[in-house]
Amino acid sequence: MATTDLLANLKARREEIGVELAALTNATIGGKPNAGSANQVDHVGWRLSLYKELEEIDRQIARYEGGFAESVTYGSV
Repeated sequence: MATTDLLANLKARREEIGVELAALTNATIGGKPNAGSANQVDHVGWRLSLYKELEEIDRQIARYEGGFAESVTYGSV
């Protein structure tokens, strides 16, 4: 895969994650707090995995564009 295609795919995925994070509400998976039950969905884990993926994509884009990957923290600390 050419670097330009790779960068385009990374940037497209970054945009998709941003849209998904912006769409989170208290009625969607990832938007709710975790609650203990037999059928538990890890809402917090889902949201954090999106932030982690976003951080890695930013790092990869910086690498392929020849820049420096700055440290960005997404989500709550």
